Amino acid sequence: MAYYNRALSYSDAGREDKAVSDFTKAIEYDPMCYDAYSNRGMAYYHLDKFDQALDDFEQTIKMRPEFFGNYFHKALVYIEKEEFDEALALCEKSMNMKSSDDANLYIHRGYIYHQKKCYTKALTDYNKAIELKPRKAQYYRQRAFLFEDISETAKAAADHETYRRIDYMSRVEKETLDDVDFDIEYDSCRFILDENESYYIENCYFENCYFENCEFCTSATFEDCKDCEFVNCKFSGDFYLEVDEEIPKSFFSLTSLTGITIHECNVIPPEIKKIHCLKKFVVDGAGFLEYLPCEIGELSLLEELVLKESRSPTPNGFQPLRSLIKEIPSQIGRLGSLKILSIPHSSLTSVPQALSKIFSLTKIDLHDNKLQEFSTENFPFLTHLNLCQNELTEFPIQIANSPLTFLDISNNNIAIIPREIGKMSSLSTLNLAQNNLKEIPKEISLLSSLQELNLSKNNLQELPIEIIQLRNLKTLMLSGNTVSRKMCTFLKDRLPKECTLVL
Repeated sequence: MAYYNRALSYSDAGREDKAVSDFTKAIEYDPMCYDAYSNRGMAYYHLDKFDQALDDFEQTIKMRPEFFGNYFHKALVYIEKEEFDEALALCEKSMNMKSSDDANLYIHRGYIYHQKKCYTKALTDYNKAIELKPRKAQYYRQRAFLFEDISETAKAAADHETYRRIDYMSRVEKETLDDVDFDIEYDSCRFILDENESYYIENCYFENCYFENCEFCTSATFEDCKDCEFVNCKFSGDFYLEVDEEIPKSFFSLTSLTGITIHECNVIPPEIKKIHCLKKFVVDGAGFLEYLPCEIGELSLLEELVLKESRSPTPNGFQPLRSLIKEIPSQIGRLGSLKILSIPHSSLTSVPQALSKIFSLTKIDLHDNKLQEFSTENFPFLTHLNLCQNELTEFPIQIANSPLTFLDISNNNIAIIPREIGKMSSLSTLNLAQNNLKEIPKEISLLSSLQELNLSKNNLQELPIEIIQLRNLKTLMLSGNTVSRKMCTFLKDRLPKECTLVL
């Protein structure tokens, strides 16, 4: 046993000649030592003593004919001897015996096909090897050589670049870290991260890593994430990503991912449904987004769906760029955990009735769309509703029973405010500016929590005298109307002293 262990040490140090000597002594001591034959065969292989290597691998096959690796080791020798037909037969025998896919077998069989000029079969095997081991730099280099042989120069260049990028990376194993650097392959590391900091990472590979949050922190945020991959990683709290233009395909397997922000996104892929733990999804720059995929309805834990506008430069600064989204898929009704829905500056003409099924909603922002009605109801927790800059002709009376504290329906074509508005006693801010209102019902006086009321740019001449009962009112905006001087004087005298009257 002492000779065998010392032989392993020699092999690890690259001293194969001494390893052969000690493996031989181990075999003399125990002629049935399978591992000694197998390891001596590999030592002979590295010393280019192929006939001796074949003898040892033949012996291992006799001792353990059921083990696929014995045939594969023999195939390696025939590859070096450039006897590719024998190598192919042994390699395929190994693959037939192996119960699961093995990247090493695919890359070597691909090499055999490559040398036999069976380019299509070679490419299929190289692709499979890379699929199984996407961080193996040498696999990309091998495929690049194949692309060169079939005159696919652009693909060859891309694979050479990937090879250099991965091969350049340093490797860190089994360490506890409080930061993340570029160009690192992390294996079985523990990260303790700060919730208040965003970590910019590029060209990193994380495998079997654990991310936890220091002290009372509950989330980790990674930004950029260019050429990064997470494999079999776990997170103690929320895990947020910020990326540009698109979500890296490898991230769709991150079941721990709880938040995504995409900057300037053109397409939301249907694979989004695979991120089962997603709670927050933000598109920061949705100006070129054409639709929401129906698969978004499968994100049962989603709490926030926010599409922010893109901004285009003008001589006077920047202006919002309207997205091309014309409808919200009915599958959104499946989002039973959704609290915030924000799709402003878009081309929505209607809202699906399925929205009424989402009882959890607390905020809806659909301003600057083309909505002609908002007839959905049953929002028992809705506190914020923004429908300004649409084409509404009627007040959305169905939301009168919701506990709204903020309602903005300014810049529409509404002519009548129904008396049911008096039911909305929780309202703190009410914006009715830039409509076609000629009168305000006296029931507005029942809005006992109201602090800001904007009635500017309508067709008002009078207001109900009961309006002075709004004792918590701090701002009343009436500019752009033709309110009589008598009414203005009455309001100045009778409204609370703390209230600012804008005429």
